[in-house]
Amino acid sequence: MVDAEGAPVADVSLSLRRAPRQVRAQETVRAVLRAAGEEIESGGLDRLTTNRVAARAGLSIGAVYGYFPNKESILQALLVQWLDGVFEALDSLHPRHGGGLDLISYLQAQLREGARVYSEQAGLSAMPYLSEGVPALRPVVMEHDARVYESISSALRHYVPTASAEDIDSFSRCLPLLMHAGLVVLVVEKSGEMGSSLEFLRAAIIGMASRLLMVSQGVE
Repeated sequence: MVDAEGAPVADVSLSLRRAPRQVRAQETVRAVLRAAGEEIESGGLDRLTTNRVAARAGLSIGAVYGYFPNKESILQALLVQWLDGVFEALDSLHPRHGGGLDLISYLQAQLREGARVYSEQAGLSAMPYLSEGVPALRPVVMEHDARVYESISSALRHYVPTASAEDIDSFSRCLPLLMHAGLVVLVVEKSGEMGSSLEFLRAAIIGMASRLLMVSQGVE
């Protein structure tokens, strides 16, 4: 692990001290994560400290340390919470849950749900850094990516059973990357008007899907 200037620093524990089993404990952990996201939103990741998180959450520093040994463990839990929320929102649209969607409707719903989850996440600006810049968190991200890939690829096999395995694989890898990159720019950088910008992103996704449908039907 390296610091902001690229110098190596000692690894720190990223695990909770103890699992929050009781309702009150779970509420405490949620309050800490909510406060951490809000602190990142208002002051940026560089200014985040456990003292700031405790103050915003209305907790003593001891209450925070009762579950989180350090700032890094808070950030890991925040990332895991967000990734789980992203997966659950997207996977809820899988055809195994019913709903009677076709491929295009499924993809449009994916984009709507993705935009909702990204927009609701306080401190979203830190997520790309945590996902890509902290080696200790890579296993968490890789597990999430694998779950998303499996959900999308199995949905595509349902909607486009004649598509080749190669085309399914390519689409299943490209879709999350396109959605993530587009939504981060829209939500974090607030690039343009959300509605019209989402429409451009939707058009790109539908264009990919149309190509998949044509190829699966032998139309080049």
